[in-house]
This record gives sequence, structure tokens and C-alpha cells, in this order.
Amino acid sequence: MPVVLREHDPDWQEEAEKIICDLRQVLRGEATGFEHVGSTSIPGLKAKPKLHVDILLKPLADLSKLRRRLVSFGYVDHGNRFRPDEVQLTRQTGKRFTSVCPDQSGTLMNHRVCLCNAGCAAAADRVAFRDKLIGDRTLALQYEALKERLAEDHKTGTFWLNYSAGKTAFIEDVLASSVGR
Repeated sequence: MPVVLREHDPDWQEEAEKIICDLRQVLRGEATGFEHVGSTSIPGLKAKPKLHVDILLKPLADLSKLRRRLVSFGYVDHGNRFRPDEVQLTRQTGKRFTSVCPDQSGTLMNHRVCLCNAGCAAAADRVAFRDKLIGDRTLALQYEALKERLAEDHKTGTFWLNYSAGKTAFIEDVLASSVGR
């Protein structure tokens, strides 16, 4: 399936807040923080319409229990898909799963969550990259242009791997230049 980028939707931030509110209730104090990251978190940036929320876990959080709990609320567990210190789960658009949060009768949009172990470097990098692009519109537009080109170039075949690899190189360069690595 090809990568489809959409114009930025200002409602994505509100959608992320709804997801975070529901997750906060479901995880019952097992997390130290929640971060809306990825392109949907950057105002004005085109993105795939799928939110990404990092869940920063307490050092002694029971990861197996949390995974099972999220699966019981409709998440698909993809395991340690890319990194050993985080577990990725996805959930399609569907009903909210708590009754404590505002707009509880609404739905939650399609999203990915990463359960990140304490000290997960990738989670910190995603926040740093998000903040860098929010603070530098020129850099954000360069990233958007790259994503558009990659999406166009990789409409068939191994599009996803090539699209991701092209973005990864850009992200690594931005992070390296921002911390002087």
C-alpha cells in the first residue's frame, strides 16, 4: 500500500490529547509521561493520518501486563519491531475506551503507541526531532519535501522500507547537528 500524505489537520493535536487521556486511565499510573510525536505533532506539516504517541514507562513497570491490557482494548501488539527498548502497538479508528475523559462518546483515530522503557533513547530522539522541526519552519519544510519525494518515488514494491530509510537518514542528520554529535 503506498504512502499517502495529507495536509496537516489542526484537529490532530486534539485527537492525540484524547488518546493520551484514555491511555492515562488504562495504564493506571504505570507511565511517567506521554508524548505526541511524529509528523502529525508538527503544525503545518503534511503527514500520514496516523498519530504516534510514545508512552514513557516507570522503571519497574510490568511490560507484559501493560501489553495485555492494551490488547484487551483493541490494540495489535507488534512487539519489539524496531528497537529492543520499546514495544509498538497499533489501533484502528474506533470507540474510546474510558468514560472518564471529555468527549467520552467520541472515537479515537488510527494511531500507534510505543511502550518505551525508562531511558529509551529513541523516545528522547523523537521528542528532540519534533521540537527541532516545530522551532525551525525551514527545516520542517525540507522534511516535508523529502517525504513527498519519497512517497512519490516509492509507490510500488518496497516503498515502505525505502520511504522509512530516506526519512531516517534525514532525522539522524538533524539530531546529530542539533547536539553536535
